[in-house]
Amino acid sequence: MKRNLVTFATVLVAIFAVTLTFWLYGASGIVETILGYSPGSILLALAFLSLNYVIAFARFLFVIRRLSGECLAWPAAFAAYNVGQISSIFLFNIVGQSLGRAAMLSRQGIGVDASVVGTYVERLVATAVLGLSAVFAAILLFGTIGLTFEGGFDYLLAVTLSLTIAACFAWLLVLRGRQEWRVCTSIVPTGSLLWLTVLLTVIAQIAMGAAYWVLLSPHTAGIDAGQIAAALVIVMFTSSLPISFSGWGIRELSAAKALGLLGVLPTAAVASALTIGTISLVIPLIGAALSAILARVLPDRRRSEANTAGRVAVPGAAALVLILAFATAILVLFQVRVPFENHVATVSPGDAGALTALGLVGYLLWRQHRGHAVLPPAVLGCLGLLSLVVGYALCIGYVRFGTIDWAWLNRGLGWIVCLGYVSVGAGVVLVAGDRGRLRVLAVFLVALLTVSIIQIGLYAAAHLQLFDEAWFNSSWIEGFALNRNAFGFQLAIGLVVAWLFVFRDVGPRYWRWHWRWHWFSASCLFLATYLTLSRAAFVTLGVLIVLGAAFASRPRWQRLSVFAAALATATVLGTAAPTLEPLNGFATAIGRQVAGDWRAHSPKAELSADLAANRQSSDAERWQTINDGLALWRRHLLFGAGLGGYVQERLQRGESFQVIHSVPVWLLAEAGAAGLILTLAGVGWVLLWLWRQRDGRQGLQARAAAMALAVFGVFGLVHDVFAQRTFWFVFGLLVAMNLPGRSSTTTWSDAPNRESPSVATG
Repeated sequence: MKRNLVTFATVLVAIFAVTLTFWLYGASGIVETILGYSPGSILLALAFLSLNYVIAFARFLFVIRRLSGECLAWPAAFAAYNVGQISSIFLFNIVGQSLGRAAMLSRQGIGVDASVVGTYVERLVATAVLGLSAVFAAILLFGTIGLTFEGGFDYLLAVTLSLTIAACFAWLLVLRGRQEWRVCTSIVPTGSLLWLTVLLTVIAQIAMGAAYWVLLSPHTAGIDAGQIAAALVIVMFTSSLPISFSGWGIRELSAAKALGLLGVLPTAAVASALTIGTISLVIPLIGAALSAILARVLPDRRRSEANTAGRVAVPGAAALVLILAFATAILVLFQVRVPFENHVATVSPGDAGALTALGLVGYLLWRQHRGHAVLPPAVLGCLGLLSLVVGYALCIGYVRFGTIDWAWLNRGLGWIVCLGYVSVGAGVVLVAGDRGRLRVLAVFLVALLTVSIIQIGLYAAAHLQLFDEAWFNSSWIEGFALNRNAFGFQLAIGLVVAWLFVFRDVGPRYWRWHWRWHWFSASCLFLATYLTLSRAAFVTLGVLIVLGAAFASRPRWQRLSVFAAALATATVLGTAAPTLEPLNGFATAIGRQVAGDWRAHSPKAELSADLAANRQSSDAERWQTINDGLALWRRHLLFGAGLGGYVQERLQRGESFQVIHSVPVWLLAEAGAAGLILTLAGVGWVLLWLWRQRDGRQGLQARAAAMALAVFGVFGLVHDVFAQRTFWFVFGLLVAMNLPGRSSTTTWSDAPNRESPSVATG
């Protein structure tokens, strides 16, 4: 489903953009320009594009050799390189590219860590080079460059700084000196690798630009060469973005726009871009055919495969999985909104890592642990039922309304991303056991605490007139989830993780050193929850208090006293928070007296009015969407209106974009009674399994998973939390099982072809 969905989406964008380009600029003129190219120009462009391909392959070979420490032969590397190029077209761009290369290179004893990390290094370097060049090109052409996104540049800077601080504290408090960190750093690229990679990237892009230049030169008489080069940089950057099928459509449209501003005929610009795109697609296809021949004659270095009943050790897996898990544990807390024509999509920097983990864990299970499941059958069954519901609802929506980009992107691809977050936990337990699971959960908790403390500090600074930015709402805190209810959801999941750590601490000596840390972390989470002013978060907090006491293990009251003390501390601080208002009002009054403004001002009254207006608007919006959703369900009782049906009907009525603010009502409206029944059956199956595990070896984790489900259930009644990444990430970590016959702290060899310490020891 993943491949079909992503391929469909990218092909759709490409077809739309190409069609729009031909409609705007005329197909006849474009075809006439292409037919007017001389054979010499075509051959010269082919030569430059072939040079681009060869240099990119040399960059790939250099990076893989340096990261793996192996002297990889060029035929094997060439085969892997071409498979990766073709896979990138069909499997979500860089995800398919990295995993396709990894699958081929594992035949030669190269670790998947080197393959995947190497691919990401290449792509990040190329994006950075083209992105920075495009910024300078825009400044050269237009004298300035505008950034328009929600929150502005200040918000982007705040996200970057907070992300950096959270990563530093996670390393300092959790990873420093640990075996897991040493495993991860064994694959970190060095400065010498990066500089040469940048150099090869620049040369490759110059070759690509030269191919454009050859085809455009007859049509650029009298235009400054520097401006043409700047416009070509912008075209190459936009076509490299993974939003269409191999850049088709986007390349042509951006060429017509950028070059057209300089006086180049749009038909000539589109013709050159079409020719470049065609040649750029043909070269990898030829290379793939050659690589297929090479793959059949290459020696296979895997000597033990015939004797392992289809199970083969995958070198470098532990390092790569842990890198993805630690990065995702931090990145999942940060979100940005990407505007589209009729809706807004919320994305997280951790989504790419989650998708990579989804493919990687499946590959590991197939290669290393065929026949074993790291997720319990109940969880796999529930995920399968949810996938069935999403799949048939997508089909119904497509039949009734055609393609709805919101449904395919937010629900279809969004569900695949959620599966990726679940697979992160499965992968961690697969390669590092229980110890790795706890390390990743600890990183997540420290990152959430860091974000909470930063937000509390900004809240206090804003009320003391020390901080005033448009992106920060001084009436409540939202974290970096861009919504106070979403941040409240993250905090509730964080409290579940904190509960798990409190009751996992064993032994009086261990407890004596850690109770202060538990009290501090719980106090921060409670206080941050209070400052969100989210009613759903308050109700969830009450539910967690009841469940936390009911699920507590011995010594019960000693451990629960930590949460009682933390709750009391947060209550005192939260109650004292309004005392900041007189200070705020006093400072404002002094300032206005100096300025000669004697108008009355009451910050507390303004805050109350702001909160009341927000809640009134939210309540009206919420109940309208719920009532509309139920009305939609009554018209499509059994299978629903199809995924995206509610959004589509609102847009057809000329109303603004809005989603149904209730997960059960959304399922009824768009997947029907069948969808809700299947979902409840899957959830019931999981709850039954958790109940049976409550007193077993993984009993605490099972109880924590049940508490996480309770958080999802309470919020889901009045909010659209189906795609809340923190839930799927933490839930996957909590329910993942150790493989049969393996203890919770052992792991299989990380790299049989080079020394690598075991993750779970030391």
